[in-house]
Amino acid sequence: MKRIAAFLLAALALQCMMTTSAFASDKGVQPRFSDFSSVYAGLYDSGNGIYVIEGSAVAPNANKRVQITLTLEKIEGNKSTVVSGCTWTASGMVTAQTSARRSLSPGAYHAHTHAEVYLGNTLLETADAYSNVDFVD
Repeated sequence: MKRIAAFLLAALALQCMMTTSAFASDKGVQPRFSDFSSVYAGLYDSGNGIYVIEGSAVAPNANKRVQITLTLEKIEGNKSTVVSGCTWTASGMVTAQTSARRSLSPGAYHAHTHAEVYLGNTLLETADAYSNVDFVD
């Protein structure tokens, strides 16, 4: 939980410093969102074969509601499929975040965050973020 809170604070600080219309990520330069400050998906080994799956999204102002769906996806060839029992949702004003821990069988995986931002009941924007691929032995 502290890791997610630290990430959100860092994301807000970066948002304040950014003056261009694009930002860099580990997957290259992507267009900046208009109704999101950030959208994040993470997957990492916390030790002893337990993996942490986490996702979050932040809107730039307090009157917007954020909803996310975080999934763990197994990659086989060119196709990724959601791992059974590995879908989580969260929502909140300005920010939404969730995380889980799982033991994984061998294979290639990534986390996927699908985010939606609303003003009242009006959907303003959707965005997706993917973690780097993690190979489980």
